[in-house]
Amino acid sequence: MRSMRSLRALLAAIAGACLLTGAIVACGAGKPAALAQRYGEAGPHAVAVLDATWTDPARRREMPVRIHYPRTDKGAWPVVIFSHGLGASHRQYDFLGRHWASHGYASVHPAHKGTDLETFRESRFPVADVFRALSVKAVADRILDVRFAIDRLEQMTRGEAPLDGRLDLRRIGVAGHSYGALTTLLATGQAFRDGNGGWRSLPDPRIKAAIEMSAPLINRRGEYAQAFGPITAPMLHLTGTLDSIFFSAPGDRRVPFDFSRAPDQYLLTLEGADHVTFAGVPRFDAAARERDAGHQSAIRMSTVAFWDAYLRDDRRARRWLANGAFAQSMGAQGKLELRKE
Repeated sequence: MRSMRSLRALLAAIAGACLLTGAIVACGAGKPAALAQRYGEAGPHAVAVLDATWTDPARRREMPVRIHYPRTDKGAWPVVIFSHGLGASHRQYDFLGRHWASHGYASVHPAHKGTDLETFRESRFPVADVFRALSVKAVADRILDVRFAIDRLEQMTRGEAPLDGRLDLRRIGVAGHSYGALTTLLATGQAFRDGNGGWRSLPDPRIKAAIEMSAPLINRRGEYAQAFGPITAPMLHLTGTLDSIFFSAPGDRRVPFDFSRAPDQYLLTLEGADHVTFAGVPRFDAAARERDAGHQSAIRMSTVAFWDAYLRDDRRARRWLANGAFAQSMGAQGKLELRKE
């Protein structure tokens, strides 16, 4: 009897200190279920939005930009540059930009002229514009857009309201979806053919971590090791089991993860997610909207944890991703793989 009373007392003490959620037990704010809730829900900061148009004088190229940032004057925030997909807009992907800003990040969304929504909305020759949008020049312009955005932010944080002194440019991440995922990979070191039979890789050393969502492949199968081997940044790769692009199968989306040699590579594969899931655009079908809501919750949760882990050096976030706690929180909704080396 005494042993039973002792056991009940012990269980009561545990119940008083812990929250049981499914298969995860969270004791206090630092435990797995509480962290899942923290990363997945809106953060503590109200969010402000700044719309502007920048001009790169070296290329005489205009760049509309939308910046989501915390509406507070305390501290300096890590920065994420987000690259949109083909035919998309810098005003899309708010489900990510606002969420990251609420957690203390400046989320900077440039428009890639020539491959954005406005290009095709105003087009008289859409087929020709698609070919131009997929040209070597268009790819190069996107990479240079990312570099210019970082340069421009360095200017803004040295005297331009409202971001004067509020950006921590020692902690820069880059992210993107579809064509933007390719942009992300190239900006962090994916190699490409130089036209003379060799390979070139042009990573920007200012980028400390990256997230790519549903990247297209531009290399032949025998070239994957040469293409993805030079990637330098820790990276979260996201895809879905239905994530096909044109004639490219869903399994192709995992190739950058499989062939990158950089440390700390994560691959999140969401069950039933397709290419549009990551864009955050409305669906006509109610079942698809419901699936997207669940998947996008996992996307928000995993991406905030990843940024905290690699832009804020938060060991708790890194453990939560790496030790199986995040995978437990998803259950059958998705699968997380990790390669440390």
